[in-house]
Amino acid sequence: LLGHDPVAAPEKYAALGLDPAELPAAFALADAVLFLTNHESYLKLDAFAMARSMKAPAIVVDPWKLFSSASILSARSTCGCRC
Repeated sequence: LLGHDPVAAPEKYAALGLDPAELPAAFALADAVLFLTNHESYLKLDAFAMARSMKAPAIVVDPWKLFSSASILSARSTCGCRC
């Protein structure tokens, strides 16, 4: 499991059993991505590119509504994968 927090030191992840994720490259390794904070740094991510790079089928959990659902779904439907 990978984890990312824009304000936590990467060495804190080991205590949680996580490896630090480098964004946006880590999305290509992901079956699922959960956005559990609404930090402004996540708004700089390209949601379309992020979704296209994920494994298929992919799950994106965004309770903060940082990204447009339509953008995520559109990216997945045009990537040529079976999501």
